[in-house]
Amino acid sequence: MKFGDKIKELRLSKQITQRQIAAELNVAPSIYNRYENNERRVKREMLPKLSSILSVDVEELNALWVADQVCKLLEGEQRPQDVLSIVCDDFSQKN
Repeated sequence: MKFGDKIKELRLSKQITQRQIAAELNVAPSIYNRYENNERRVKREMLPKLSSILSVDVEELNALWVADQVCKLLEGEQRPQDVLSIVCDDFSQKN
């Protein structure tokens, strides 16, 4: 699930408007709308505030945020699965 899809799902489940969240994050409602539509990325430093508003663990949002960054980085790569496999192997060897 993409980051924007998740925050939209959480917002709707809490019955909060985009305008309310935008005000708490101190961003324009149009900017927040772009976050939910995966057209713009939330700044990482906003994750703690957003997790508090949406009553979700900040680590869950962080994992989705990082995953979105990785997907964006791998867009257009010929063999993204191979890249991810190498990265997973590297992490496995470090632990």
